Amino acid sequence: MRVGIRLACPAAPLPIIPSSSRNPPAALLRNRSRHSVSNAMSPPSTTTSPSPDQQSGETSSSETQPPDPDPDNTDASPSNPTPAVPSSSEPAPETPPRLHLDPNGLYVIISTSGSSKLDWTLYLHRPPSTGGGLLFAIADVLGLWCYTPRTTGASIPYAAEPVAAVKVATVEPLLHAPLWETVGKVPLENTERFGGLDGRAWVLRVLEELDDKGFIQIVPGKTVREIQAEVVFHAETAFLVGRARVQGSQYCVV
Repeated sequence: MRVGIRLACPAAPLPIIPSSSRNPPAALLRNRSRHSVSNAMSPPSTTTSPSPDQQSGETSSSETQPPDPDPDNTDASPSNPTPAVPSSSEPAPETPPRLHLDPNGLYVIISTSGSSKLDWTLYLHRPPSTGGGLLFAIADVLGLWCYTPRTTGASIPYAAEPVAAVKVATVEPLLHAPLWETVGKVPLENTERFGGLDGRAWVLRVLEELDDKGFIQIVPGKTVREIQAEVVFHAETAFLVGRARVQGSQYCVV
């Protein structure tokens, strides 16, 4: 029976959050607003690199010589050189994100990793100015499960691997560090409720823990089992239509 370990993993990077936010009042966990609207994160801008001539500064308009006339063109003459075609200075169009995610949104993300098995992770979407998104995941390392959280910058919305993202909560910035610490304390072990340890079982157990601690709010009368079925449905739909899918959970207050 495989169990999880933590000592075999590199130290998890801490999100860039002011230290004063690591111990929020308990009332904020219970009474925080889940319907605040934030400005959407803009994708990274694309800049156009200067041409080699512009970088070197060695060529000026006064030194540019007219091109030699075409020997086969009888109409060409030194007084009527063939005009040069100017190069375009228009910047390349920006690549749109594959996933349009809400700032401070907590998502269950289903991804492909080049195999038939789907990867389950939790992802907290944050702007790059705060250190980027927070990805919570476990990985099978030489037969042992290892907790592998990391910051992602702005890469997740543009990555090719995610096929479905289901939003389960909106988490205020003040609670990002406590969320990071809470997820890191969830045991890596087999359970009777969710079966053998893998990414799916771990994410479901984390969701239950976050519901107990007030970070997310599962609709009364529903459980993480309904969320599991919902996530699988959206992943299958994304495969059928050939396009990544983003959806708010109908079993959580988002």
